[in-house]
Amino acid sequence: MSSSRTINGLLFIVVSIAAAGVAWLYFGERAELNVEASVSEPVTVLAQRTRPQPLADRIQALGTARANQAVEITPEISGVIDTLPFKPGLTVQAGEVLATLEAAGVKANLEAAQARAAQSSSDYERQRELFGSNMVSESQLQLSETQLRTDRAGVAVAEAALADHVIRAPFGGRLGLREVSVGSLVQPGTVITTLDDLTPVELEFTVPGVFVGTLEPGQILTARSAAYPDIEFSGTVQNVATRVDPVTRSVRVRAALPNTKRLIKPGMLLTVRLTRDTKSALMIPEQAVVTQNDRQFVFVIEDGVARRRQVQTGARRPGLVEITDGLAPNESIIVEGTLKVRDGTPVTRVDGPQGGAFEPAGNAP
Repeated sequence: MSSSRTINGLLFIVVSIAAAGVAWLYFGERAELNVEASVSEPVTVLAQRTRPQPLADRIQALGTARANQAVEITPEISGVIDTLPFKPGLTVQAGEVLATLEAAGVKANLEAAQARAAQSSSDYERQRELFGSNMVSESQLQLSETQLRTDRAGVAVAEAALADHVIRAPFGGRLGLREVSVGSLVQPGTVITTLDDLTPVELEFTVPGVFVGTLEPGQILTARSAAYPDIEFSGTVQNVATRVDPVTRSVRVRAALPNTKRLIKPGMLLTVRLTRDTKSALMIPEQAVVTQNDRQFVFVIEDGVARRRQVQTGARRPGLVEITDGLAPNESIIVEGTLKVRDGTPVTRVDGPQGGAFEPAGNAP
């Protein structure tokens, strides 16, 4: 009796396993068919075609503005300020009087020297007339001439002393703040004001030493300042240092920027962009590049199917990246929808702007 029950139990287990296997095969095949059906449905993506575009090779750096000429106005001698005829912030021409020192004693010395020179001149003329009449010797005439020269030299010395009491602008430019007042006692080195020649203004910046072979005077550059965000200043490279800094491995460059409106002040920080040359390059939108570990990929549409292709990237511009290897001109790549596709996914292409062609990268800021 127990043996028959055992046999019936075994038969029940066998039948159950067979039924489960049939059900697994049936439903598994249907699920597989559903997956295949879902995979076969094309994914809609935004695509564009690649084409060569001009790419300007630029160097970016930070530069400091400097005056073309700059000097601190100081006296050469000690004295008391008598007049300060200049107004701070105004433009002056070379030779204009900026300050005078009290010079009453120096003027008196000059007048005395001029009187002595006048007397010596009169004596010399009289001695020369007498020498012509053989009434004085040649040695007396020479002595009179020597005295005349000595007195005239005394006049020149007195005039130079008086000139030291007059402080003039050494070149044309814009004056700074007034640092002293009338009646102040000043010494050599005491700053009265500053004078800057700001037309043009000089811009100094450093670039990596690897670019030294491509830098030369006359190259065009542009600069911007946070003080004037809507203004772009253009200039040219004037000089390139002959040495590379052994610590920073950079080279100093000086450029000239026209500054007719005098907007740029010495000491201002400017962002410099130097254009070296222009080449043809394949530039694609950054969102088209898929990064995996240290490799970059782009999905290319071939016969309606997305194909993942490894690429090499180069220069970057806002929103764009250069492809140096892995793509050819006139290939269709996926720009939007890369997260929805895999290698071999059928896709429905929707062209981007400009009929699927990229905007020229040469105009990218």
